[in-house]
Amino acid sequence: MAAREKEYKKVLTKADQGIYVYIPIEIDDDVERMEIHYDYTPWQPKGSAWKNDVDVLVLDEKGNDVGTRGSVIRDIIISPYYSTPGFDTRKINKGTWNVVVLPARMISEEVDFSLNIKTFTKEKRWYKGETHCHTHNSDGNLSYDQLIKKAKKAGLDFMFITDHNRTILHMPKSLDYLTVIPGVELTYVNGHSNLWGLQVPYTGTFVTNEQQGYLEKKAEAESKGALVSINHPHCSKCGWHWPLDNFDFDCVEIWNGPMRMDNMKSIEWWDNELKKGRHLSAVGGSDFHRDYYIVPLFAMPTTHVLSEGREPEDIMKGIKEGRTSMTCFPSSTFIDMTVGDSVIGDTVELKEGTKVSVKVKGLRRGHVLRVLDQDGEIYSHKAKCKEDHVAEIPVRNKGYVRAEVVFKYKGIMKFLFNIGMKFLMPEQAFKKIPPMVFAICSPIWFS
Repeated sequence: MAAREKEYKKVLTKADQGIYVYIPIEIDDDVERMEIHYDYTPWQPKGSAWKNDVDVLVLDEKGNDVGTRGSVIRDIIISPYYSTPGFDTRKINKGTWNVVVLPARMISEEVDFSLNIKTFTKEKRWYKGETHCHTHNSDGNLSYDQLIKKAKKAGLDFMFITDHNRTILHMPKSLDYLTVIPGVELTYVNGHSNLWGLQVPYTGTFVTNEQQGYLEKKAEAESKGALVSINHPHCSKCGWHWPLDNFDFDCVEIWNGPMRMDNMKSIEWWDNELKKGRHLSAVGGSDFHRDYYIVPLFAMPTTHVLSEGREPEDIMKGIKEGRTSMTCFPSSTFIDMTVGDSVIGDTVELKEGTKVSVKVKGLRRGHVLRVLDQDGEIYSHKAKCKEDHVAEIPVRNKGYVRAEVVFKYKGIMKFLFNIGMKFLMPEQAFKKIPPMVFAICSPIWFS
């Protein structure tokens, strides 16, 4: 993230006491975050029981209040995803902003006031987050604030809060640059669907007995800018039972919670949609409600999004464009693919000699990288030890190329998996277990 820095200095005198002094700040159109540091000397004149008191507030390009803490703090952060308490969490628009200084009490004849402004532009990179989790606003057991702390501890960059049939009651305060995005999981007997990006995505009630009623709520939310995901479509307990081929949606949750047969069925369905030429983005979400004893479930899996920045609009745009890669947990095996300057989600003109570069970070011993196109597997590699692996693979035909890492449950892990299934989904316990996905990414397309 590129930073620009400017220094401002001003001498305040007793004649300025009680008068607001404006310091104009020019903001460019690509600023994502602003950091303000100020100081003044002397703070307490020698031999005086009283202190100089200089308040600071911030106004945006339209002259609206952004926030103030008086003279209590010296460092201020303003951004669309996190701001210092007392300041609005908001976009930083191009124009002339003002830092307004009020010498509220001047004990000294003069005070040297210094102001440092750092502005940070957006940074295109992979951001990792949780797309599907619940709080005690529905049937989870954590508050907004507790869940946000959990996300920060997990090292996430963003988190969608998606309570069942309950829109966000109030936007929670973010913590240390975490992007918190509102959502709701419309929950019906015939299927679950996330609406992302709006605190109130629809009017009236969610209640309906027909798919048409769901489609109307979905259409209203989309008209307001929401992103739509179909959740765990092949879940044995709460899968999607309405038709999936009579309407469009932005993405599908192919990986819900711990990897199991239900998810493998969703991946197979998604791959068949890709073979039809459907550009359908994939995501994973833990569907977190609570941890079970010593088993942490939050951000398992984690969805990584290649985004222009960490603003909510940028994260959602990356998902909609299919720039996603899913990992088992935040720091596990990760897959990226490129073709020259083109990235996951792009469409590339197929030419003679076109190759796709597949990069896998943290491939575990015994795990297998599989690279596939619409006709099947075009490359595989089994790791003999933990490694980072890079492969340059010729593209055979028009269509798509995607990649996944698979593994086999063995020994104690196989036993623990079956015990977990015995509690969660008894019908799937102690059955033959095929190779399971440990990491997977959305495709690059070729025309």
